[in-house]
Amino acid sequence: MKHIFHLFVAAAGALALAACDTGTAESAGESGCGTLRLDIATVTAVDAQTRATVELPAAVIPNGNHFSLRITGSYTDDLGATQIYDREWPQFGDYDSPLMPQGNYTATANYGDMEQEGEKAAAFGGTTDFRIMARRTITASVATPLRNSALKVAFGEWFTTYYANPVITIRTESNHTFSFTPAASHLIFVKPGTRLYLSGRAEKAQTGTEVEFVETEIGTTAPCTLHTVTLTASEAGSGRPVIRFDETFTETEEKIIELNPEVYTLTTMNIRHNIRLAAVLAATVLAAGCGKDKMEFEPVPVPTDEKGFLVLAGMNVGITTEVETLENGDLAAQAATRAATEADGAYLVQINSTTATQEVAWSGSYADIKAMTEPLSLAPGRYTIAAQSPEERPDAAWETPRYAGSTECS
Repeated sequence: MKHIFHLFVAAAGALALAACDTGTAESAGESGCGTLRLDIATVTAVDAQTRATVELPAAVIPNGNHFSLRITGSYTDDLGATQIYDREWPQFGDYDSPLMPQGNYTATANYGDMEQEGEKAAAFGGTTDFRIMARRTITASVATPLRNSALKVAFGEWFTTYYANPVITIRTESNHTFSFTPAASHLIFVKPGTRLYLSGRAEKAQTGTEVEFVETEIGTTAPCTLHTVTLTASEAGSGRPVIRFDETFTETEEKIIELNPEVYTLTTMNIRHNIRLAAVLAATVLAAGCGKDKMEFEPVPVPTDEKGFLVLAGMNVGITTEVETLENGDLAAQAATRAATEADGAYLVQINSTTATQEVAWSGSYADIKAMTEPLSLAPGRYTIAAQSPEERPDAAWETPRYAGSTECS
């Protein structure tokens, strides 16, 4: 008989729910049924350390109909047994105020995923308790504040005075990274209670030297809070970067970024050219190009007083690099050819004969060559054209690489 009694109780509970769901006027036992008129009130204000509260932008506030809704609770059936109520609506817009047995309930509304982080990862949610009364309609509201944390980055006046083109990166404990610039300082949402780390790159405004900011832990987030990370400088004249996380100040280390931090061999230079040596007499040796492009002719007696002309207006000095770097402790040669970049006009060029005396036929700057409008008069023969970079500049921020190269022409 014990088993039969439990079956009867379960059947009675089912009948009580059925009576409510059909919308009939008959009561579910002594308790009866009622309805709930519910609304969702999204809380747009969040805490801020700099002020009591601030308003979130309207663009991140969700429509109440897009919240999910769950109602849980309990009621007593005709036989005095406690029954559990648990029902969900994926969209609050689908909630239709169903009849519910008299009892105590909790409504929970949520929007967003607390595990997500990013610009569109705002998560809101809240709960409210209510009691259904027989043959009555009650009204309740669920307040849904921000559940995760909001974050933004601001660039102070001193910081932008000392640094140009800064790119700041914020990393969370979940290893999500977000980049900020003065022109694109957006609002992001991250998990509450997560530690934040800041790093970045910028250029010294006065020298153009590229620097990086070593990753530094700056603070921990709190729920329903807008955190502001401000980049500033420690004091006038120093430019040392300081990170302000709400009301906490942290200095970070600045390191100069070396363009080639592990160069062991001298950088070399190639000369690309279009050089022609034109003879005055038809019997004079005629050559086009240099090196492998040399054109051979039958030997012709050439008087010692004859002259040829070296046309240098088409000459071009470009730079390539050959460096050796340490990789995993092993010395490995690496050749890197950059896009053709014309050398500076201050580069030094010298033309020497290849005779035993190596007489200097011409000497000047690369700018002088580019400005030539007349060909250079030379005795027929073979010549070496050499170029090298200017002397090291004393005002350079680091040691200046030396460039040198040569080619031969006939």
